[in-house]
Amino acid sequence: MVDFLCYPLHTDFSLALVNSSNADITIQSSDNVLFRLHRQNLAVTTGAFPGSEFVSTPEEVVHLTEPAKVLEVVFQFVYPRRDMVMLEDIDFKTLLAIAEAMEKYEVFLGIKTCTEQLSKFLPSHPTEVIAHAVKHDLVQLIDEAALLLARSPLLETLRILPPHCIFPWVRCRKGII
Repeated sequence: MVDFLCYPLHTDFSLALVNSSNADITIQSSDNVLFRLHRQNLAVTTGAFPGSEFVSTPEEVVHLTEPAKVLEVVFQFVYPRRDMVMLEDIDFKTLLAIAEAMEKYEVFLGIKTCTEQLSKFLPSHPTEVIAHAVKHDLVQLIDEAALLLARSPLLETLRILPPHCIFPWVRCRKGII
């Protein structure tokens, strides 16, 4: 099983993407790994980069809260490439962390890819998937998860739902059962 992608992350190609010699922004992961990126790519492919809180020189470092194994995948989505980044062989916990980062930094292509992969984990992790889907208003994923959770213990599901979703969930569940 490959750690993250269908090909190893630590290839010359992937390292060149996240460690460019002509980068104009340096980002540091929570585990102190530096990523040298291009501000223009971040601006074009994300909704959250580069915000006013991000410094303008490569000598200064922007500190993010995610570990390198998550950011390395996220940053793969900010560079155009012929072959799409594949997330098929990622374990659920790592995929969920990547999906949260994609949402946080508004990496739109990555959000779609993560959502597709999360739906494959519905049979084994329906409560975690619906919690993520509700948090980020991923309607199709909510609908898919709701069908799987309709007959599960009510309290188990209510524990993971945000307060504004509890009443609609109970009403929906009553209609399904």
